[in-house]
Amino acid sequence: MRKDIFESLKRSGYTELARAYYATAQENQPSLDDAISALFLTNANPKDADVHALAMKYNMSAEQLEERLYAMLSAYIHGVGKHNDVPDSQFDATELEIGVNVEMEHTDNKYIALCIAKDHLSECKKYYSYLTKMEELCKK
Repeated sequence: MRKDIFESLKRSGYTELARAYYATAQENQPSLDDAISALFLTNANPKDADVHALAMKYNMSAEQLEERLYAMLSAYIHGVGKHNDVPDSQFDATELEIGVNVEMEHTDNKYIALCIAKDHLSECKKYYSYLTKMEELCKK
């Protein structure tokens, strides 16, 4: 059991969720986060009944599991990109557009592609121009 997750849940006021997490860890089941991830990795569009069944397996209400799912999603969305707070106008518009298109090769989410492009452009203002040239050289 990861004590940091357990303690974080307790501090955040999710006492019931913390208890369920603790009970799960004691039974040597995969962590709740791992189980939620596995559910979505094996089924991109799980049914509500699947979520409820997972909640029952972890001895918690569906609402408690959904709270954790929302927290995971929020952490994922806010955790992508170190330069999200930098306005798009601070980047070269063409480079940013190319960057979003390139990063869409790795995700279906335009926001995530934008975050990744902004990170690359923060490190190198012409990142995607250089990437294009490098890819052309590799084709030779």
